[in-house]
Amino acid sequence: MIQSIGTNVGWIYMSQGRTDTMFKWGVFSTIIVLISFAIGLRSGVEGVALAYTIATCLLAYPSFAIPFRLNRPESEALLSTVPVNHTCDAHARDYCHPH
Repeated sequence: MIQSIGTNVGWIYMSQGRTDTMFKWGVFSTIIVLISFAIGLRSGVEGVALAYTIATCLLAYPSFAIPFRLNRPESEALLSTVPVNHTCDAHARDYCHPH
């Protein structure tokens, strides 16, 4: 379940132009998972599964928290330059509040 949500986090990094941070986090988390596999191997298949589960749970919060802290002022300034279509607003107003 954690991985199905986590796979979408990469889009946040890309939309903020922070693939460098995404790469660093990927390297770090891969190292942690490999270490967990090495530790789990001592206990066989169940040990690997347990170690992987623990590593995934420990990495879950930072995996979600880091991308949401990437809110950069440049992206807000860029969004403020997007033109607003007032024609659509007028049609929506007429639809919602007919005269």
